[in-house]
Amino acid sequence: MLEFAIMRMEPGANGAAKIPGDLMGMIARASQNGTALPAKPAWAKRGLQPIFAGAGFLVSRALAGIPSSAALSIQDRVFRAIAKDYHTPFEDLRRPLERARQAVRQAEQDAGKPAALLALLSHPPAYGDAAALNVEMVRQAVLALCFLRQAPCRPRLVIAVDDFALDMLALHEEGLYAGFVAGAHLGVYRTALSRDFGKSSLMRRTALDLFPWRLFSRLEAGGEVGMVLSGGVPATGRALYVLREWMKDVWRRPEAPPAGAALRSLRENEDFRRFEAELPLQSPLRGNVPFLCAGWAAARALGLGANPGALSVCAAGRLDAPTEAVLRAAARAAGLGGAEIGARISALSGEFSRETPFRRRFFRLLAGRVLGRAGRPVVFVPIAHGRADGAHLGFGDCWIWRSQDGGRISAVKAGESREAWTGTADEFAVRFVSENFA
Repeated sequence: MLEFAIMRMEPGANGAAKIPGDLMGMIARASQNGTALPAKPAWAKRGLQPIFAGAGFLVSRALAGIPSSAALSIQDRVFRAIAKDYHTPFEDLRRPLERARQAVRQAEQDAGKPAALLALLSHPPAYGDAAALNVEMVRQAVLALCFLRQAPCRPRLVIAVDDFALDMLALHEEGLYAGFVAGAHLGVYRTALSRDFGKSSLMRRTALDLFPWRLFSRLEAGGEVGMVLSGGVPATGRALYVLREWMKDVWRRPEAPPAGAALRSLRENEDFRRFEAELPLQSPLRGNVPFLCAGWAAARALGLGANPGALSVCAAGRLDAPTEAVLRAAARAAGLGGAEIGARISALSGEFSRETPFRRRFFRLLAGRVLGRAGRPVVFVPIAHGRADGAHLGFGDCWIWRSQDGGRISAVKAGESREAWTGTADEFAVRFVSENFA
């Protein structure tokens, strides 16, 4: 679970430090510049929010006690009311799902077990009127998963429920929402590892360290899950996945030098020394050189310490010279040569410009645990907003992972003309994300 240390601390809980001591804290601080948030006094968060969270959790338990069709109908009505002008009839969107049904059934018959169903979504803007589109997209994800399952089911949505994710909601809305999602879905409280839960002990189930187990256990059992592939808005995904995973790949090489030698090399860089001095002493980044480098790159790309009115590199989706200088310095400390560093940064620049990262590591884990270890087919349902045809959202062609042999996946794309495909999880990630998401 070491990888979660980089984003485990409470945003804003780093005292007078110039830079938060964790990646989620950096993202939170960068995202809130100039944003007006609802007033939430500390006493109310401590005293009232647990009550609302408990009420939301009780609602989720009540829905769990009634037939799935009735529970989903109630949830759908609530989602439709929130989505307002973005409501779209499911019948207008489902044709790609109809094409996939036969391929899904065939894969299940060949495997002798039900497939894991995974709806992967893009992330519309989080603020303003377009925020309601997020609700409509998860509503459509639930409908799509039920349509493909063709049997009673209770799809689970991966939704963040920490303070950072719910800052735009009023106090009572935040508590009710967090409690309901904790009980009815796969809620994720990303800052839970360094603090006790201010809402209630029931929120323990949403802690970040438990999330991978909850997600993959459900998929290994043949469940239905909907999640935003980028992990959040584009700027969040670029810092949380693109930069972090690039840095992990740089340092994963067997030729990487020992931590002590690498740290001495990094400290020859003036900007690194400045960044290290700006970190709080209790920062978990300090215990791991690759994470420290990822934090350094993220802090500069998020614009921390720069002009607060300027558009950050993560928000713009374009690497700038200072961020590239950080990447080059970290790569040199990891033992890479100039030509390889240039090639890696060039590849990073292409992915960094995207709103949705490729998430190669996520697909590798899916292939290893669900398709490989559990021997269970995996069905991917892409749902994207801002389509070229002017529609608010739509489904892309479904993919079905059928089997895996020697690290190579045998899959089918259920488009207008069915396509058989074979390749690695990394190759699938690039193709699937490139075809379906911006």
